[in-house]
Amino acid sequence: MHVKLSSLTTFASLATRAAALVLFAAPLAFAETITCTGVLGNSGEQGATLVRQLDKPAPGFGVTYDRFGTLWDRGGSSHINRYSPDGRLLATYPFPTQGKKGSRGGNTAVGTSTVLIGDTLMIKYEGRLYTLPVTAPAGTEPSPMEVEASLLSPSSHNGWAVAALDGEIFLVNTAGEKKPVTTVKTRLFDVEITETGAIYARYMDEAPSTTHRVHRIDAAAPADARGPWPRLGNRMQWFPGRDGQEGKWFAHEGHGTIRRFNADFKPDPGVVLGGASGSFIGYVPGDHELDSGIGMARLGENLFAVSGRTGMVFLLEWQPDNRRMEIVRRIGAIPDCSAVAINREGKVYCNGGYWLWTDGPDVPLNHSRPIQDDLIGAATTPDDTTILIHAGKKEGSVHLTKMNGPADRNKAPVIPKDAVAGTVAPAGKRHMVFAVNATGRGVAFGVTGRGEMQGKPSDVELQTVPGAAPLTKLSTLTALPDGRLLGTDNGAIIEFALPAGALDAKGTGPAEGAALIYTEARRWSTWTADAGGDASFGASLRTAFSKGRLWVSDTEKNRVLCFALSDKGEPTLVATFGTGKPGDDLASATRPEAIAAFGDRAVVHDSGNQRLLKLEIR
Repeated sequence: MHVKLSSLTTFASLATRAAALVLFAAPLAFAETITCTGVLGNSGEQGATLVRQLDKPAPGFGVTYDRFGTLWDRGGSSHINRYSPDGRLLATYPFPTQGKKGSRGGNTAVGTSTVLIGDTLMIKYEGRLYTLPVTAPAGTEPSPMEVEASLLSPSSHNGWAVAALDGEIFLVNTAGEKKPVTTVKTRLFDVEITETGAIYARYMDEAPSTTHRVHRIDAAAPADARGPWPRLGNRMQWFPGRDGQEGKWFAHEGHGTIRRFNADFKPDPGVVLGGASGSFIGYVPGDHELDSGIGMARLGENLFAVSGRTGMVFLLEWQPDNRRMEIVRRIGAIPDCSAVAINREGKVYCNGGYWLWTDGPDVPLNHSRPIQDDLIGAATTPDDTTILIHAGKKEGSVHLTKMNGPADRNKAPVIPKDAVAGTVAPAGKRHMVFAVNATGRGVAFGVTGRGEMQGKPSDVELQTVPGAAPLTKLSTLTALPDGRLLGTDNGAIIEFALPAGALDAKGTGPAEGAALIYTEARRWSTWTADAGGDASFGASLRTAFSKGRLWVSDTEKNRVLCFALSDKGEPTLVATFGTGKPGDDLASATRPEAIAAFGDRAVVHDSGNQRLLKLEIR
């Protein structure tokens, strides 16, 4: 079905400026077809096995591995997820609805951690312990125990784990019984128990020292084997040796870093994954989704699972020859994605890293690093450098992140805190970064093909024509090759252009620092379709442009539309994707949002299913 504009609103007069583009449908087959060729970022891919973080994203609580061969970790702020090691979601359980916020204790008092004791998960949540049998049916809520704790060991021994509260360290079992171990007078950070029953704690030295070290604290410890030993890192955890091999200590740091130590607390070899091995050695690839690891589980001789601050689970393989770990699978979803980009190489940029177009749903992000400020846009420069555009939370905030290779951040000029949409667009012979708020006001500044800022910022305003609805909820900004800008606002797509004379005499661009006033050229929001088809946009839209095509995420209508868009004349709807109803198979999208396109490819954040869909038009 070809769909064309029945009237083109060019706003040559005040009367026509207030009109909207109206589309009508002819009863013909679509000239092109949009096909989903796969999923990125959701290891469950589609259907009932799709992974979701429910309510809102939350850190993991330390992945555990049961005797049935399944993995457990937090699945958002309100649920616990159970996974197959191949990445599929198997079951979901509500998170405890009770908790004691602000509980006393160490640095993890208001947080979560877990330990497996036999066939029961013991969960520490906001100062209280809970239990959940791994044999419980999906939907079972953990049962509260009458035990408060600020720390919980990642390992157990003979039915007992180690917990702590206010310096009191004790053993605890799933029946709620407690056995005192010892009391320390300084701040506690970690507790752990080995397969022999040896108990270790990391706590701060006596004042005025701020050093914290590891001590063995059980009554059976020989006098010469009580430590102290230097801090290993966060969430220290012991794994027994197998087949006559020595056991190892593991600990976590930022930048997705994991360290390994021998039984004597000596580096063996030290950093085995991640980028916190010292900036002096230059860039080391890390994965921000694995920052500040919370706990590990062992699946096999050289296979481990770990989770961190984003709640994603990663499978790690120990490489004996290289003496380091390699991430082999990402188990999780994409609960948030405010901007996405794709370049000619097929790199799909999302949340501070990228996937290759050929990657599967369980592949981890490459060159990943945290996004520190509000992300309002992503764009690719003429030199194929992808940059992320951030709203500034304060003076000196990060405002651009170059994503080709290791991320490179720039801190000036200041993008307004209220900016909600950003893009890179030509202005004469220059390219500029644009960042505007919901009413179309903001800033623009020059940018090189390599993503470097240049020149002084200019004020920007997107003006609607008299009589037309003003901008109030502008959500995205998309650049066209000739410098026109498309904004989406309240269910309409609005085209803006610089008036004649806005550029300097040579046409190279606007005068440095001069205000840029873009005026409305046309807008559209509806078209007429046959057979009762839905021929209007929903209230929330996102757009992308490439190769003469305008891609539109119609969030509320659960679909993606593709228009042929020329410099002049009537846009033509050439293809659609989605059934118009929520769905989780590969022919559906549920509330599609951020979208990007390059050539015949587009990628869209299927927000209701927490995944990226790879779309191709043919």
